[in-house]
Amino acid sequence: CGSSDLSLIKGAMVQGSRSTGAATEHRRTLNHLRFDSNTNQFIPTEKGRQNRVMADYELDQVNYTILSDMLVASKLFEKMEQPPQARIMDKESTADTGATVVCGGTEILREMGLQKRQLIPTNMTLFTADRKSLTVLGSIPVLISVKCQDGSNSTTREMLYVVEELSATFLSVDALKGLNIIPRDFPRVQGNTSLGWVAGVQGHNADTATEEPCLGEKQSKGRTASCGCPVRELPPEPPSLPCPATEENKEQLKQFLMDTYRASTFNTCQHQPLPMMHGPPMELFVDKNARPHQAYTPAAVPVHWKVKVKKDLDRDVALGVLEEVPENTPLTWCHRMVVCRKHNGDPRRTVDMQKLNEVSVRQCHPTQPPLQQAMDV
Repeated sequence: CGSSDLSLIKGAMVQGSRSTGAATEHRRTLNHLRFDSNTNQFIPTEKGRQNRVMADYELDQVNYTILSDMLVASKLFEKMEQPPQARIMDKESTADTGATVVCGGTEILREMGLQKRQLIPTNMTLFTADRKSLTVLGSIPVLISVKCQDGSNSTTREMLYVVEELSATFLSVDALKGLNIIPRDFPRVQGNTSLGWVAGVQGHNADTATEEPCLGEKQSKGRTASCGCPVRELPPEPPSLPCPATEENKEQLKQFLMDTYRASTFNTCQHQPLPMMHGPPMELFVDKNARPHQAYTPAAVPVHWKVKVKKDLDRDVALGVLEEVPENTPLTWCHRMVVCRKHNGDPRRTVDMQKLNEVSVRQCHPTQPPLQQAMDV
Protein backbone atom coordinates (compact mmCIF):
# COMPACT_ATOMS: atom_id res chain seq x y z
CA CYS A 1 0.00 0.00 0.00
CA GLY A 2 1.12 3.56 -0.50
CA SER A 3 0.66 6.80 1.35
CA SER A 4 0.88 10.44 0.32
CA ASP A 5 4.09 12.16 1.30
CA LEU A 6 4.16 15.97 1.25
CA SER A 7 7.24 17.80 2.42
CA LEU A 8 8.78 21.24 2.01
CA ILE A 9 12.33 21.17 0.70
CA LYS A 10 14.08 24.55 0.45
CA GLY A 11 10.79 26.36 0.11
CA ALA A 12 9.47 24.21 -2.78
CA MET A 13 6.54 21.83 -2.37
CA VAL A 14 7.50 18.24 -3.22
CA GLN A 15 4.99 15.45 -3.71
CA GLY A 16 5.77 11.73 -3.86
CA SER A 17 4.91 8.28 -2.56
CA ARG A 18 6.53 5.59 -0.54
CA SER A 19 5.78 1.92 -0.10
CA THR A 20 6.29 -0.37 2.85
CA GLY A 21 7.62 -3.91 2.58
CA ALA A 22 10.82 -5.64 1.66
CA ALA A 23 11.67 -3.10 -1.00
CA THR A 24 11.29 0.57 -0.21
CA GLU A 25 11.36 3.11 -3.05
CA HIS A 26 10.96 6.84 -2.82
CA ARG A 27 9.84 8.79 -5.86
CA ARG A 28 9.49 12.54 -5.55
CA THR A 29 8.28 15.07 -8.16
CA LEU A 30 8.16 18.84 -8.08
CA ASN A 31 5.00 20.83 -8.61
CA HIS A 32 5.04 23.67 -11.13
CA LEU A 33 7.48 26.38 -10.01
CA ARG A 34 8.22 29.96 -10.96
CA PHE A 35 11.17 32.14 -9.99
CA ASP A 36 10.31 34.81 -7.44
CA SER A 37 12.68 37.79 -7.59
CA ASN A 38 11.70 38.90 -4.07
CA THR A 39 12.80 35.67 -2.39
CA ASN A 40 15.41 34.91 -5.08
CA GLN A 41 14.27 31.31 -5.42
CA PHE A 42 11.75 29.13 -7.23
CA ILE A 43 8.39 28.83 -5.46
CA PRO A 44 5.30 26.64 -6.07
CA THR A 45 2.61 28.24 -8.22
CA GLU A 46 -0.49 27.27 -10.12
CA LYS A 47 -0.13 26.53 -13.80
CA GLY A 48 -1.44 29.52 -15.75
CA ARG A 49 -4.07 29.34 -18.46
CA GLN A 50 -3.23 29.90 -22.08
CA ASN A 51 -3.10 33.54 -23.07
CA ARG A 52 -6.73 34.44 -23.76
CA VAL A 53 -8.02 37.66 -25.31
CA MET A 54 -11.63 38.80 -25.72
CA ALA A 55 -11.90 40.09 -29.29
CA ASP A 56 -14.71 41.33 -31.54
CA TYR A 57 -14.85 39.86 -35.06
CA GLU A 58 -16.75 41.66 -37.82
CA LEU A 59 -16.94 40.81 -41.51
CA ASP A 60 -15.04 43.38 -43.58
CA GLN A 61 -17.82 43.92 -46.13
CA VAL A 62 -15.82 46.27 -48.38
CA ASN A 63 -12.84 43.97 -48.81
CA TYR A 64 -15.09 40.90 -49.07
CA THR A 65 -16.79 42.48 -52.10
CA ILE A 66 -13.43 43.44 -53.65
CA LEU A 67 -12.03 39.91 -53.25
CA SER A 68 -15.24 38.34 -54.58
CA ASP A 69 -15.21 40.57 -57.66
CA MET A 70 -11.56 39.60 -58.28
CA LEU A 71 -12.53 35.91 -58.34
CA VAL A 72 -15.45 36.55 -60.69
CA ALA A 73 -13.31 38.74 -62.98
CA SER A 74 -10.69 36.00 -63.19
CA LYS A 75 -13.49 33.63 -64.37
CA LEU A 76 -12.72 31.22 -61.59
CA PHE A 77 -16.30 31.58 -60.36
CA GLU A 78 -19.42 32.68 -62.14
CA LYS A 79 -20.84 34.43 -59.09
CA MET A 80 -20.06 34.72 -55.41
CA GLU A 81 -23.00 34.79 -53.04
CA GLN A 82 -22.88 38.04 -51.11
CA PRO A 83 -23.51 37.51 -47.39
CA PRO A 84 -26.10 39.53 -45.51
CA GLN A 85 -25.06 42.07 -42.90
CA ALA A 86 -23.01 39.83 -40.66
CA ARG A 87 -23.21 40.01 -36.88
CA ILE A 88 -20.36 41.30 -34.75
CA MET A 89 -19.13 38.40 -32.67
CA ASP A 90 -17.41 38.70 -29.30
CA LYS A 91 -15.22 35.64 -28.83
CA GLU A 92 -12.50 34.49 -26.47
CA SER A 93 -9.38 33.89 -28.56
CA THR A 94 -5.96 32.46 -27.93
CA ALA A 95 -3.05 34.85 -28.43
CA ASP A 96 -0.61 32.54 -30.21
CA THR A 97 2.69 34.10 -31.30
CA GLY A 98 3.48 30.83 -33.07
CA ALA A 99 0.45 31.08 -35.37
CA THR A 100 1.11 32.51 -38.83
CA VAL A 101 -2.56 33.25 -39.64
CA VAL A 102 -5.79 33.97 -37.79
CA CYS A 103 -7.85 30.79 -37.81
CA GLY A 104 -10.92 29.30 -36.14
CA GLY A 105 -13.51 26.55 -36.42
CA THR A 106 -16.87 26.43 -38.20
CA GLU A 107 -18.59 27.66 -35.04
CA ILE A 108 -17.35 31.15 -35.76
CA LEU A 109 -19.29 31.14 -39.06
CA ARG A 110 -22.57 30.29 -37.35
CA GLU A 111 -22.04 32.96 -34.72
CA MET A 112 -21.42 35.57 -37.45
CA GLY A 113 -24.46 34.39 -39.45
CA LEU A 114 -22.44 33.12 -42.43
CA GLN A 115 -22.53 29.90 -44.48
CA LYS A 116 -19.69 27.73 -45.73
CA ARG A 117 -20.61 28.51 -49.34
CA GLN A 118 -19.93 32.19 -48.64
CA LEU A 119 -16.27 31.54 -47.78
CA ILE A 120 -13.63 32.80 -50.20
CA PRO A 121 -11.70 29.81 -51.63
CA THR A 122 -8.03 29.63 -50.74
CA ASN A 123 -5.04 27.40 -51.44
CA MET A 124 -3.62 28.03 -47.95
CA THR A 125 -2.33 24.87 -46.24
CA LEU A 126 -2.09 24.78 -42.46
CA PHE A 127 -0.45 22.29 -40.11
CA THR A 128 -0.54 21.63 -36.40
CA ALA A 129 2.57 21.79 -34.24
CA ASP A 130 3.16 18.06 -34.85
CA ARG A 131 2.87 18.59 -38.65
CA LYS A 132 -0.62 17.12 -39.07
CA SER A 133 -2.45 18.64 -42.00
CA LEU A 134 -5.60 20.69 -41.33
CA THR A 135 -8.65 21.05 -43.57
CA VAL A 136 -8.99 24.71 -44.59
CA LEU A 137 -12.57 25.34 -45.78
CA GLY A 138 -11.98 28.93 -46.89
CA SER A 139 -11.38 32.43 -45.61
CA ILE A 140 -13.06 35.79 -45.01
CA PRO A 141 -11.64 39.26 -44.37
CA VAL A 142 -12.49 40.46 -40.88
CA LEU A 143 -12.08 43.47 -38.62
CA ILE A 144 -10.69 42.43 -35.22
CA SER A 145 -11.04 44.77 -32.25
CA VAL A 146 -9.89 44.50 -28.64
CA LYS A 147 -10.42 46.77 -25.65
CA CYS A 148 -7.32 48.61 -24.39
CA GLN A 149 -6.55 49.34 -20.74
CA ASP A 150 -7.39 53.03 -21.20
CA GLY A 151 -10.86 52.18 -22.54
CA SER A 152 -10.07 52.80 -26.21
CA ASN A 153 -10.24 50.17 -28.95
CA SER A 154 -7.39 48.72 -31.01
CA THR A 155 -8.37 47.38 -34.44
CA THR A 156 -6.66 45.48 -37.23
CA ARG A 157 -7.70 43.81 -40.49
CA GLU A 158 -6.84 40.17 -41.11
CA MET A 159 -7.92 37.18 -43.18
CA LEU A 160 -9.73 34.64 -40.98
CA TYR A 161 -9.20 31.04 -42.12
CA VAL A 162 -11.96 28.59 -41.20
CA VAL A 163 -10.57 25.15 -40.31
CA GLU A 164 -12.77 22.10 -39.91
CA GLU A 165 -10.75 20.49 -37.11
CA LEU A 166 -10.50 23.56 -34.87
CA SER A 167 -12.83 24.39 -31.99
CA ALA A 168 -10.94 27.49 -30.74
CA THR A 169 -9.94 30.75 -32.42
CA PHE A 170 -6.27 31.74 -32.65
CA LEU A 171 -4.85 35.22 -33.15
CA SER A 172 -1.69 35.19 -35.27
CA VAL A 173 1.54 37.02 -34.51
CA ASP A 174 0.72 39.66 -37.17
CA ALA A 175 -2.72 40.21 -35.63
CA LEU A 176 -1.20 40.57 -32.17
CA LYS A 177 1.20 43.19 -33.52
CA GLY A 178 -1.62 45.04 -35.27
CA LEU A 179 -3.67 45.05 -32.05
CA ASN A 180 -0.65 46.35 -30.07
CA ILE A 181 -0.73 43.29 -27.81
CA ILE A 182 2.92 42.54 -28.55
CA PRO A 183 5.66 44.90 -29.83
CA ARG A 184 5.81 45.36 -33.59
CA ASP A 185 9.48 44.32 -33.58
CA PHE A 186 8.68 41.01 -31.79
CA PRO A 187 10.67 38.76 -31.25
CA ARG A 188 13.46 41.31 -31.04
CA VAL A 189 14.85 41.33 -27.49
CA GLN A 190 14.32 44.64 -25.69
CA GLY A 191 16.80 46.18 -23.29
CA ASN A 192 16.54 45.49 -19.57
CA THR A 193 16.79 49.15 -18.62
CA SER A 194 13.89 51.58 -19.02
CA LEU A 195 14.96 55.21 -18.88
CA GLY A 196 11.40 56.58 -18.87
CA TRP A 197 9.95 59.52 -20.79
CA VAL A 198 11.98 62.72 -20.90
CA ALA A 199 10.91 65.62 -23.12
CA GLY A 200 8.74 63.32 -25.21
CA VAL A 201 11.46 60.71 -25.70
CA GLN A 202 11.51 57.32 -24.01
CA GLY A 203 14.89 55.68 -23.67
CA HIS A 204 14.94 51.90 -23.54
CA ASN A 205 18.70 51.62 -23.36
CA ALA A 206 21.68 53.93 -23.18
CA ASP A 207 21.87 54.54 -26.93
CA THR A 208 18.33 54.44 -28.32
CA ALA A 209 15.08 56.31 -27.82
CA THR A 210 11.62 56.30 -29.37
CA GLU A 211 9.41 59.32 -29.72
CA GLU A 212 5.95 59.69 -28.19
CA PRO A 213 3.48 62.15 -29.72
CA CYS A 214 1.88 64.85 -27.62
CA LEU A 215 -1.55 64.34 -26.10
CA GLY A 216 -4.62 65.17 -28.12
CA GLU A 217 -6.55 68.32 -27.32
CA LYS A 218 -8.53 68.43 -24.06
CA GLN A 219 -7.08 65.15 -22.78
CA SER A 220 -5.50 66.63 -19.67
CA LYS A 221 -6.94 68.56 -16.76
CA GLY A 222 -6.04 72.14 -15.87
CA ARG A 223 -4.29 74.61 -18.15
CA THR A 224 -3.29 73.12 -21.48
CA ALA A 225 -1.05 74.25 -24.33
CA SER A 226 -2.20 74.35 -27.96
CA CYS A 227 -0.98 70.78 -28.48
CA GLY A 228 -3.17 69.49 -25.61
CA CYS A 229 -0.37 68.91 -23.10
CA PRO A 230 -0.33 70.58 -19.68
CA VAL A 231 1.37 73.98 -19.64
CA ARG A 232 4.92 73.30 -18.48
CA GLU A 233 5.65 74.47 -14.93
CA LEU A 234 8.43 74.17 -12.39
CA PRO A 235 8.06 71.33 -9.88
CA PRO A 236 6.08 72.42 -6.80
CA GLU A 237 7.36 72.20 -3.25
CA PRO A 238 7.25 68.69 -1.74
CA PRO A 239 3.58 68.08 -0.87
CA SER A 240 2.04 66.40 2.16
CA LEU A 241 0.76 62.90 1.46
CA PRO A 242 -3.04 62.58 1.40
CA CYS A 243 -2.92 59.18 3.13
CA PRO A 244 -0.42 56.94 4.94
CA ALA A 245 2.33 55.44 2.77
CA THR A 246 1.21 51.82 2.97
CA GLU A 247 0.92 49.02 0.43
CA GLU A 248 -2.88 49.33 0.46
CA ASN A 249 -2.69 53.00 -0.56
CA LYS A 250 -0.17 52.46 -3.38
CA GLU A 251 -2.56 53.21 -6.25
CA GLN A 252 -3.98 56.30 -4.52
CA LEU A 253 -0.49 57.66 -3.83
CA LYS A 254 0.60 56.92 -7.40
CA GLN A 255 -2.31 58.91 -8.80
CA PHE A 256 -1.63 61.72 -6.32
CA LEU A 257 2.00 62.02 -7.47
CA MET A 258 0.98 61.92 -11.13
CA ASP A 259 -1.56 64.71 -10.60
CA THR A 260 0.87 66.79 -8.54
CA TYR A 261 3.74 66.63 -11.02
CA ARG A 262 1.80 66.24 -14.28
CA ALA A 263 2.74 69.75 -15.45
CA SER A 264 6.39 69.52 -14.43
CA THR A 265 8.26 66.25 -13.92
CA PHE A 266 5.83 64.07 -15.89
CA ASN A 267 5.21 66.60 -18.67
CA THR A 268 6.53 64.97 -21.87
CA CYS A 269 5.47 67.72 -24.30
CA GLN A 270 7.86 68.14 -27.23
CA HIS A 271 6.69 71.63 -28.21
CA GLN A 272 7.08 73.67 -25.03
CA PRO A 273 10.51 74.91 -23.87
CA LEU A 274 12.04 73.20 -20.87
CA PRO A 275 12.29 75.42 -17.76
CA MET A 276 15.62 77.08 -17.14
CA MET A 277 17.86 75.82 -14.34
CA HIS A 278 18.57 78.04 -11.34
CA GLY A 279 21.98 79.62 -10.80
CA PRO A 280 24.49 81.51 -12.94
CA PRO A 281 25.03 80.48 -16.58
CA MET A 282 27.67 77.86 -17.25
CA GLU A 283 31.04 79.40 -18.03
CA LEU A 284 33.80 77.90 -20.18
CA PHE A 285 37.29 78.78 -18.93
CA VAL A 286 39.38 79.37 -22.05
CA ASP A 287 42.95 80.64 -22.38
CA LYS A 288 42.69 84.40 -23.02
CA ASN A 289 45.38 84.18 -25.69
CA ALA A 290 43.61 81.38 -27.56
CA ARG A 291 42.62 82.00 -31.16
CA PRO A 292 38.92 81.22 -31.77
CA HIS A 293 38.23 78.33 -34.11
CA GLN A 294 35.42 78.35 -36.68
CA ALA A 295 34.11 75.45 -38.75
CA TYR A 296 32.76 76.82 -42.04
CA THR A 297 31.82 73.57 -43.76
CA PRO A 298 29.33 71.15 -42.19
CA ALA A 299 30.02 67.46 -41.96
CA ALA A 300 28.13 65.28 -44.42
CA VAL A 301 25.00 63.56 -43.09
CA PRO A 302 24.07 60.27 -44.80
CA VAL A 303 20.92 60.58 -46.91
CA HIS A 304 18.95 57.98 -44.94
CA TRP A 305 19.56 59.93 -41.69
CA LYS A 306 18.77 63.46 -42.89
CA VAL A 307 15.05 63.45 -42.01
CA LYS A 308 15.67 62.01 -38.54
CA VAL A 309 18.56 64.38 -37.77
CA LYS A 310 16.58 67.44 -38.90
CA LYS A 311 13.56 66.36 -36.86
CA ASP A 312 15.69 65.90 -33.74
CA LEU A 313 17.28 69.33 -34.22
CA ASP A 314 13.87 71.00 -34.58
CA ARG A 315 12.62 69.24 -31.45
CA ASP A 316 15.61 70.43 -29.41
CA VAL A 317 15.09 73.99 -30.64
CA ALA A 318 11.42 73.81 -29.59
CA LEU A 319 12.43 72.50 -26.17
CA GLY A 320 14.98 75.29 -25.71
CA VAL A 321 17.91 72.88 -25.60
CA LEU A 322 19.37 74.42 -28.76
CA GLU A 323 19.14 77.98 -30.07
CA GLU A 324 19.00 78.68 -33.78
CA VAL A 325 21.66 81.16 -34.89
CA PRO A 326 20.45 83.74 -37.45
CA GLU A 327 22.20 83.92 -40.79
CA ASN A 328 25.14 86.33 -41.24
CA THR A 329 25.90 86.26 -37.52
CA PRO A 330 29.64 86.94 -36.90
CA LEU A 331 31.43 83.83 -35.73
CA THR A 332 33.73 83.48 -32.76
CA TRP A 333 33.74 79.83 -31.79
CA CYS A 334 31.91 77.37 -34.04
CA HIS A 335 32.31 73.59 -33.86
CA ARG A 336 31.17 71.00 -36.37
CA MET A 337 28.31 68.59 -35.69
CA VAL A 338 29.33 65.02 -36.45
CA VAL A 339 26.65 62.37 -36.93
CA CYS A 340 27.75 58.81 -36.23
CA ARG A 341 25.98 55.47 -36.05
CA LYS A 342 24.51 53.93 -32.91
CA HIS A 343 24.76 50.19 -32.46
CA ASN A 344 21.12 49.81 -33.60
CA GLY A 345 21.61 51.82 -36.80
CA ASP A 346 20.08 55.13 -35.61
CA PRO A 347 22.01 58.41 -35.91
CA ARG A 348 23.79 59.91 -32.91
CA ARG A 349 24.51 63.65 -32.99
CA THR A 350 27.85 64.70 -31.53
CA VAL A 351 29.97 67.86 -31.60
CA ASP A 352 33.67 67.91 -32.40
CA MET A 353 35.05 69.99 -29.48
CA GLN A 354 38.72 69.12 -29.93
CA LYS A 355 39.84 72.69 -30.69
CA LEU A 356 38.06 74.03 -27.60
CA ASN A 357 39.44 71.30 -25.36
CA GLU A 358 42.97 72.17 -26.42
CA VAL A 359 42.68 75.70 -24.96
CA SER A 360 40.35 75.01 -22.03
CA VAL A 361 41.39 75.01 -18.39
CA ARG A 362 40.23 71.86 -16.67
CA GLN A 363 37.98 72.25 -13.63
CA CYS A 364 37.91 69.93 -10.68
CA HIS A 365 34.57 68.81 -9.21
CA PRO A 366 35.24 66.30 -6.42
CA THR A 367 31.99 64.49 -5.59
CA GLN A 368 30.99 61.19 -4.06
CA PRO A 369 30.04 58.37 -6.42
CA PRO A 370 26.25 58.16 -7.09
CA LEU A 371 25.99 54.86 -5.20
CA GLN A 372 27.57 56.41 -2.10
CA GLN A 373 25.24 59.40 -2.32
CA ALA A 374 22.23 57.11 -2.54
CA MET A 375 23.38 55.13 0.50
CA ASP A 376 23.64 58.32 2.54
CA VAL A 377 20.02 59.31 1.93
